[in-house]
Amino acid sequence: MTALTNDPKAIGPEPRVMPGLDLPNVIAGHILLGSFSIGMLIFVGWIWKVAAGTGFQMPFFDENGDMGWALFAFGNVFGIGLAGLFLFFWWVIFKVSQTRISVGPNGVCVKGPGSVYVCLWDQIVRVNKVTLVSRPKGGAAGAVLAAMDYDVINHELFRSDGEMITADEKLMRLIKDKLPTEVPWTSEQRAV
Repeated sequence: MTALTNDPKAIGPEPRVMPGLDLPNVIAGHILLGSFSIGMLIFVGWIWKVAAGTGFQMPFFDENGDMGWALFAFGNVFGIGLAGLFLFFWWVIFKVSQTRISVGPNGVCVKGPGSVYVCLWDQIVRVNKVTLVSRPKGGAAGAVLAAMDYDVINHELFRSDGEMITADEKLMRLIKDKLPTEVPWTSEQRAV
């Protein structure tokens, strides 16, 4: 067994690189989430403009449908909350899109934001196939949500020091034939 390393060059020459997310999806995510965030902030600005037009002299609740303090507060919380949520998802897409997986003749390398993890083929001591299962339950709502059932299959590759790489089906097809035949495989199901 070779020594444990986190040097990306250890996986060999001419590795095949897989991006964390496909580029068109990343671009679409940035455009949509950025647009939604800006839209929510414009909505909050509009609420402030309407409130300023009344000189901030508003009743708590107005039965005529005009701006009241209750609607003002709800609009601000709703708009800023959704803008923050969209910005959080935008940040997640940015971080995930920076992840790169390289498969070479000697091993696999996962480069994420601020981290590099290398696993050579002869360092893998166990592979665990994990099926993530989602089965909504509960009466009429369960019948409606039954269309949302899904199974996601991931593989956990364990290195001799206990470190782990999670590989999806696409990556597993690339590396399955490169793994030593004596590596034990286990399977489990996990509820999501």
